[in-house]
Amino acid sequence: MLSSSNLSLFLFPSPPASRLSSRRRPPLHPPSPPPLAADAHPSLYCCILPLRRLSSPETISCNLRNDLGTFRKLQKRPEKGFGPFFPFPKRETVRKRRNGVSEPFPCLRAMESDYGAFTEKITLEPYPSAGELPLKNLTFAVKDIFDVDGYVTGFGNPDWARTHSAATSTAPAILAVLKGGATCVGKTVMDEMAYSIDGENKHYGTPKNPSAPDWVHGGSSSGSAVSVGATLVDFALGTDTGGSVRVPAAFCGILGFRPSHGVVSTTGVIPMAQSFDTLGWFARDAETLCRVGRVLLELPDVDPAKPSAIIIPEDCFQLLSIPSDRVTMVLVKSVEKLFRGQIMNYTSLGDYVKDNVPSLKHFMSKGYENTENIPSLAALSSAMRLLQRYEFKNNHGEWVRTIKPDLGPGISERVFKALRTTDENIDVCHSVKTELREALSALLGDFGILAIPTVPGPPPKLQTEPTTLETSQARAFCLLSIAGMSGFCQVSLPLGKHNGLPVAVSLLAKHGSDGLLLNLVEMLYETVQEQIDDSCLKLTLFPSMCGDGHYLIDFKAF
Repeated sequence: MLSSSNLSLFLFPSPPASRLSSRRRPPLHPPSPPPLAADAHPSLYCCILPLRRLSSPETISCNLRNDLGTFRKLQKRPEKGFGPFFPFPKRETVRKRRNGVSEPFPCLRAMESDYGAFTEKITLEPYPSAGELPLKNLTFAVKDIFDVDGYVTGFGNPDWARTHSAATSTAPAILAVLKGGATCVGKTVMDEMAYSIDGENKHYGTPKNPSAPDWVHGGSSSGSAVSVGATLVDFALGTDTGGSVRVPAAFCGILGFRPSHGVVSTTGVIPMAQSFDTLGWFARDAETLCRVGRVLLELPDVDPAKPSAIIIPEDCFQLLSIPSDRVTMVLVKSVEKLFRGQIMNYTSLGDYVKDNVPSLKHFMSKGYENTENIPSLAALSSAMRLLQRYEFKNNHGEWVRTIKPDLGPGISERVFKALRTTDENIDVCHSVKTELREALSALLGDFGILAIPTVPGPPPKLQTEPTTLETSQARAFCLLSIAGMSGFCQVSLPLGKHNGLPVAVSLLAKHGSDGLLLNLVEMLYETVQEQIDDSCLKLTLFPSMCGDGHYLIDFKAF
């Protein structure tokens, strides 16, 4: 059975010269493979390698590893998939046998039209330019929270769209990437009023996670992440207040960047909570992520700086629901290979925050010492969500009370809880933000990097019990609040899959060090992918029963 976590390869040797002249030529291709699992990844690839002779599993592993660079290029450009690597359709569509010989697997991708990612297909052409543009020939989508001249900004809710007029201008961030040469192709689904990290929307439907179809894809920038993960666009714009870029990036197995708070203009973007609102973006590869980032951040071309230290808080990685080594070892080996010297440092972030953010005591006294999470980070999360509720009420409370919109489950409870929020402890929340930024800036210095899990583990299954989901989200917000409350920039990097589900790690840099973080991602990304590939290539040989010299190679992505 082929699935997203179990990829099988047919290998077959070239026929001996003595047999080429025989009346009946041996088949050059293996018979049709077994049907794919119903939840198989639509962009899963099958590799067919002609070999001169049967190699050992170790040799095969080495050969495959050498070819994975080409494999990744084909993943980025599936239209070039003809050759040794064939995109495997989601469901079996193998050609009929002709003249007793099976043909190669077809280069067809059986995918749904848009994975439910879009609310509206539009086309915004790039600005004309005589020079070479950094985003030329790239396509992108935008979350339906950005203003586009002549279109109503839907904010994830039909009642909002019904009661608001079309925008009279386009958000500067969209204009920036259009001037960079990119083409916008649509507006994407989002969670209602950006008030969820689940990704479900009862009005416009729930997009399908291209990396794990029966599992949560994350929100609130859900459609933007899915459009990138499903290769419908090259990159997408979203927003991140409490985790709305980082979470869907992690759950969809793509890259997601949350910039330092306030460094990219949010003009023309419906506010959720201004103390945390940031404009973020998604991409499938580091090169595209960085190209978009340099346009949005208006970064000059400078030589990349080497990080002075990469700090791994061991207590944060203990929050993971999967073995922590599955995440940390890939990162550690990649850093050691790239930078040689010992720049890895280990610490307990929870203790450091508790000792250096004194205002947190106002939240620690409310029972957070007994939580299963890290007490100081749980308190930090509580402060973030309190301030978020308060600002949401100030932004949208009057509209909610007047219109009484139809809100989905979960969203409704959060919104009306926000409407009951008072200004008690709001000043303390701002003090926590200030103290945390100062404390983490001192910890990292000018060129330090903090590595944490993006989320506590793989995505939960769709329609998970609300109580179970709430527990998972509470652990997630312990991690998400670090960048949220400090205003630091953060990037989520995919680390392959564990038991068939995406896993990710995040890197954070101090406020204003977005260029340092982007350059590090560009330097580190290929090495990280190589480490993942090396770990994935654990092969087993099986006779395929399809003729002399044909074998089935099975390896599992851990």
